[in-house]
Amino acid sequence: MQGAMINGQTLGLYLDNSCYEDFWAKPAELKAPIYIHPGNPVQMPITYEGAKALWGPFWSWGAETASHALRLVVNGVFERHPNARIILGHMGETLPYLLWRFDSRLPTTYMNKPLAEKPSHYIPQEHHDHHVECVR
Repeated sequence: MQGAMINGQTLGLYLDNSCYEDFWAKPAELKAPIYIHPGNPVQMPITYEGAKALWGPFWSWGAETASHALRLVVNGVFERHPNARIILGHMGETLPYLLWRFDSRLPTTYMNKPLAEKPSHYIPQEHHDHHVECVR
């Protein structure tokens, strides 16, 4: 396994769902990255109503994919599977530019379970050995 591509959520389930624990074990063992390809959310949020341009590749795909990746971070997928890696296109769906916000707000954010590290440990600002690789 060199890696795999997943087209976002599946029937409303994101890759941080407990049903995917066995899934994560194999790519983590092989150190094979999972590319999360952009797609729309299951339902159109009211945010996009009346602004159709925001739905799809213009905005919602990136927001949805970034949210999916953040779910993996904040729900501990990379802590449970330290060798798990994902790839995000489009320069990381803007996540590297928001690391300061994630790190500074983490202490005041309700977490399902505390993280051992700040979000910037998992998401790269530069190219290093992180859990999330950002490509164009």
